[in-house]
Amino acid sequence: MELTRPLDIYAYHLGTLLGNLHSLEVALRVALSEGKWRLNPDVAVGQEVELDAVNQWAYLSTLVQRYNERVKPMNLEWMLVRGEEIVRLRNALAHGIVLAKSPQPPLRLMKFGRASSSKNKAVVEFSAEMTDAWLTEQRRMIWDALKTVGSYLKHLGIGQPPA
Repeated sequence: MELTRPLDIYAYHLGTLLGNLHSLEVALRVALSEGKWRLNPDVAVGQEVELDAVNQWAYLSTLVQRYNERVKPMNLEWMLVRGEEIVRLRNALAHGIVLAKSPQPPLRLMKFGRASSSKNKAVVEFSAEMTDAWLTEQRRMIWDALKTVGSYLKHLGIGQPPA
């Protein structure tokens, strides 16, 4: 399928961005486990599995922090220097809303904080116009992070970094 319509191009960028964010989280979990995880992808809903770094509940911000703490003494090039920015982006995509001035892109991604009961107002925590250039830059940031974690995984002898 050729991407010629603005909404198709937008969907491609957004889908790639979300997919790479999910891949980054898994890569961080595998890196933190140092390859010592046993999760079977064929487990069924309701089945109990042994707890490890791959399936343990954690905020993405915690995973990034733990990962950076682990690799910093070994090699600064393995650190996710844009980790906080990645977490803000992921949180906005997961918990924000998308608004449009018209039915065509660019759309605006916004995330609001909890309302203060005393002021009855919400603080805007994230706002970005999702232009083609912005989406391309976000995809590049996440892809670079995937390559960085992939380098560490290669060092551990776990898989290969993204090409």
